Amino acid sequence: MDCEDENSGPWPAPEGGCGADFLLCLACPNAHVHPGHHPRLAHLYQQILSLRSVTDDRRFRERWGDHVLRLENLRDKIGLTAWTADPGRVSDNDRTIVRLLLKEDLTP
Repeated sequence: MDCEDENSGPWPAPEGGCGADFLLCLACPNAHVHPGHHPRLAHLYQQILSLRSVTDDRRFRERWGDHVLRLENLRDKIGLTAWTADPGRVSDNDRTIVRLLLKEDLTP
């Protein structure tokens, strides 16, 4: 995702700029998603869903539920065809970032 203005977001950092967790970008009015982002976001969505098998339902809903709903909303807006169009565009770097993000080991 691209950010229109990280200094005027709804989650300001004490030192300036944006203090939001990356996944909150999905809820931010400053975020812009273009077609190049679709494969990465589809991969993120698949990886979040894969956590269901190793996380109890309550914990999954608390930690990932809102993000899943936002990703599903985005998927529905752009259409399933566009969402799944080119999974080959997900790079090893994208996979690493998603893995770190889901392990909550991704620092700004």
